[in-house]
Amino acid sequence: MPSTTQHKLQFQHNLDFLSTFYPNTPYLDWATTVYFYTAVHLIEAVFASLGIHCGNHSQRHGEVNSRLPTIAKHYMRLYNASRSSRYQIWRPSEKYVRTLISGHFNPLRNFLLRKI
Repeated sequence: MPSTTQHKLQFQHNLDFLSTFYPNTPYLDWATTVYFYTAVHLIEAVFASLGIHCGNHSQRHGEVNSRLPTIAKHYMRLYNASRSSRYQIWRPSEKYVRTLISGHFNPLRNFLLRKI
């Protein structure tokens, strides 16, 4: 299982990748997905520091709800946007993505970075 440090490195790697194409991209569906998985690695970094390793989204949902309720709504909004982009062929607007970042990714990130 990846360590806290490995998850933090992947978190930063994903942010670096985002900076190569967002915000100047027509692929906002992919931006939502990358933001979600960036958040996943930060959540998993916190969990790894507690000796917890989630094997799937369902397990992570439960752990987030019970151990990190402060960020549960932010995590689920990112998850749902990513899932809609991937499976429902939904194309978010630039305004939606900006709101997703400022209203959900940034608060989640800020909260979790204080935990590790």
